[in-house]
Amino acid sequence: MKPRLLFICAVIAALILIPSAAQAQAQPVTAGIKGGLSISNIDFSAEGLTATFNKRYGVIAGAFVGRDFRENFGIQIEGLFVQKGTKSNDLVFDEGDDPVELDFLINYLEIPVLAQ
Repeated sequence: MKPRLLFICAVIAALILIPSAAQAQAQPVTAGIKGGLSISNIDFSAEGLTATFNKRYGVIAGAFVGRDFRENFGIQIEGLFVQKGTKSNDLVFDEGDDPVELDFLINYLEIPVLAQ
């Protein structure tokens, strides 16, 4: 439990210190870290398939680098690890079969490029 608490404290300290360090430099290049919570669900229908899908909670974590080219134009590139998926406790493929539990988790690496 102690390593986990240490990691959480380090992330909170980084979130507090990185923005103030970027402002103190006053250069057109910025960098930092991002984190958050992903809530996803999958909806689909197929003939002969009945299921109830529930929300799946996942993690979003990554970093970004941005550069201002002009006073009102810049580009920011991000690298984000994102978890998405769904859960089901009563998936039935054919009538009369026993329900199957499904725990579907997909890990993505997303690289958005943003014009600002």
